[in-house]
Amino acid sequence: MAVREARAVADAKVARCLYERAVGYEHMVERTVWHLGKERPVSEKVHLPPDTRACIFWLRNRQPQYWSQRTTAPEADTVDLLALLDAAGERARPTRPNARS
Repeated sequence: MAVREARAVADAKVARCLYERAVGYEHMVERTVWHLGKERPVSEKVHLPPDTRACIFWLRNRQPQYWSQRTTAPEADTVDLLALLDAAGERARPTRPNARS
């Protein structure tokens, strides 16, 4: 039971971090700098831009019907494009009179 709960917490944390990376986020960074001969703490807000690969990964896993790379098999009622092109080619082929007649 405790292991399952720990896994759920870890999965939620990873999902949150992946989401933040996918959409970009800001966070506060604190560092120490020298100013006029003294150490001084400086806080600044750092913006991390969205990451395209994280976006793609997130969407492919959350909405595979829209973002999957796999193509679905053609349905039975779809038109066969190659057959249409062949038929159009046959109609467009010039007819020559028979030289033997």
